[in-house]
Amino acid sequence: MTALRDDSGYVMPMTAWLMFAVLVLMAFMWEGGQLLNQTRHAGLVADTAARQVTQIIDLEELRYGADPQLLEDEVIARTVEYLGGMGYAAEVDVDPQSRVVLIRASKLWDPGALRAIGMQPREIAGTSTGMSLRDIAGDG
Repeated sequence: MTALRDDSGYVMPMTAWLMFAVLVLMAFMWEGGQLLNQTRHAGLVADTAARQVTQIIDLEELRYGADPQLLEDEVIARTVEYLGGMGYAAEVDVDPQSRVVLIRASKLWDPGALRAIGMQPREIAGTSTGMSLRDIAGDG
C-alpha cells in the first residue's frame, strides 16, 4: 500500500508560519521591555527633580544665621517646569520647615503592539523624596 498523500512541500508554509510567530513574539517582548524602561525612566526623572529642587533654599535666612527653609513656590514652579519639559505631569508636596520634597512624575504609556492582546494605555509613574541639607552655618 502506498500513501495517497505525503508531507513533502510543507517546509515552506511551516517556515513562514514559524517566522510570523517569532516576529509576533519579538514585538511583544520589545513592547514589554519598553514598558519596563519607561517605568524606570519615570523614577529616574523624579529622582533628578527631587535632587535639583531641594537646593532652592532661602539664602537671606542662611546669610543671617537662621536655619534656611525651602522656597515652596519656587520649588513647585521649577519641578513642574522640569517635568513638563520631559513630558511628565508633576505632583509636588513641599514641607518648607523640614525641607522635604515629595515628587511624583507620571505620564500615559502607549502599549503599541501589545494592543493586539487587549492591553490599554496605562499610566506609568515614578516617585521620589528629596531632603535639603541640614545644620548649615552661614558666615554672615
